[in-house]
Order: sequence, then structure tokens, then C-alpha cells
Amino acid sequence: MQSAPFHLLPMMAACLLAGPVMAQDTHAGGCLQALAGYGTVDEQVLLEFTGSADLSFRVLTDGSDQVLSGYMYSVGEEGGDEAIVLDNCPEGDVTGEELATCTIWRGQVRTVDENNNDRSLPGADQAAAEILVLDGFAQALGDWRISGGNANPLPLFEQLTLMACQE
Repeated sequence: MQSAPFHLLPMMAACLLAGPVMAQDTHAGGCLQALAGYGTVDEQVLLEFTGSADLSFRVLTDGSDQVLSGYMYSVGEEGGDEAIVLDNCPEGDVTGEELATCTIWRGQVRTVDENNNDRSLPGADQAAAEILVLDGFAQALGDWRISGGNANPLPLFEQLTLMACQE
């Protein structure tokens, strides 16, 4: 089965969200962080927050029908925010080994402002950041795709840009 043209991925992603997505009013504080959708410039990777106060999110990639689950967590005042992206983890209580098996990436999440200064991720009810930086995420995502048999490479990217907002 041939995958859908990639320009359809944003529409498919929108259907996965709890509410409709709009592509306008994403700048100048028009979108809450909990409702923000980010992507690479070529839209091969999409990261969409699910609207929850805990800033959980989904990740979609071009050429894959799988939706990856992501969760934010705080590592203390000095440590900032980190996230974990999982693929098909078992439900309920899991062992450390089971979690390690289904973990695609774990790392720091930060934002970059217009002056290229690092910032922490805004809270769920605050204005969405324009740019997300997930250190090491591109490489981990590429490795996961290759290990799953998907030979279509993803570009290495440094950041994800705000592209959409749920209403």
C-alpha cells in the first residue's frame, strides 16, 4: 500500500485531535501551548499537543501510519522540562525494561525566542512558543523508523515551528 501524499498529513493529524484545527492566528499569543501544533519546515514531522493540562502530545511522521505518544514532565527548577516519546507501550503498570523497549526518545524540551535565547516551555494555559527544540529527537526518530523497516529517511532537524492551533 502506498502512503498518502505528505501534504495530506496535516489534515490527517487534525482528524486525530479532539477538536478542529485552524492554521491561522498561531502567532502573537493567539494559541495556548496546550493547543499548539508544530512541524518541520517540510512538514515531515508533526508534533501536536492534545489540549491537556499535562501537555501530553502526539507525533506523526511522513510515511508512517503510527501515532506516537508523548508526555512532558518537569525535572525541577534548574533542570527545565523534559519529554518522553513512546511507541506502543503496554497499558497499566510496566517494568523499567518494558518502558525502555517502547521508548523512542527522552530528552530536554526548550523553546527559542526571537532573539535566539533559550526558554522553558510555556505552561498549558500560556501563549504557545513559536519554536520548540527537542535535543536529539530527530536522530532518535530516524533510528526508530529504520528499525521499524521504514527506509524513507527523515531530514535531521534542529527545531519544530508553530504551524497550527486547535480551536
